[in-house]
Amino acid sequence: MKHLTYDERLQIQKALTLKCSFIEIASKVGKDRTTISREVRAYAKYVGKPARSKCKFKCIFEDQTKCPAPGCTKRVCSIACSRCAQYCDRYEPQTCKKLTRAPYVCNGCDDRGHCALMKKMYEADYAQLQYKNTLRDSRVGISLTDEEMSFIEKNIIPLIKNGISIPVCYDAFADSMPVSIRTLYSYIDRGFFDVNNIDLRRKVQRKAHRTKAAPYFM
Repeated sequence: MKHLTYDERLQIQKALTLKCSFIEIASKVGKDRTTISREVRAYAKYVGKPARSKCKFKCIFEDQTKCPAPGCTKRVCSIACSRCAQYCDRYEPQTCKKLTRAPYVCNGCDDRGHCALMKKMYEADYAQLQYKNTLRDSRVGISLTDEEMSFIEKNIIPLIKNGISIPVCYDAFADSMPVSIRTLYSYIDRGFFDVNNIDLRRKVQRKAHRTKAAPYFM
């Protein structure tokens, strides 16, 4: 069987909570280690809205009149608020360095209870739903209504332009999104929205694959 089942995803979630390695999880599920790694990285989601995540920078605007958010009433800009991510071009969410290596999620982290950073979790229910959406999108053509286009342009695109990754933006509005995250990537690549690869920091940082030169014959 090529694809993971819901029961197998439940096994992965439980094993991550028990701090099992990808090799151990692969053995339990009967899949290859790379399959488990791709599954977790593809369907893990951030918990909490990015606008309320801790910012990498402290107290940027001591003068309230300089705050770019319209109608801001804070006396001192010391913590991130719901408008920072949308209006402040200096806002950048702080993320845990542990998420850059396996298992890439916070499921089994001992510090999760008192950590002030955004959490990234693998949940079987969410993974199964996203998998079904991806499967549906690959088989059926998707067209957005004016209202759906407006929703993405108003809520998602400003966050992406401020340097927040697409997965974080998507998870913040997952319940209201009219398309899957893979389709959102596709729409952005095809130029449907006013955002380009320069705004996708994580994507730009990836090195292009080198191709071997053809053999030279005398």
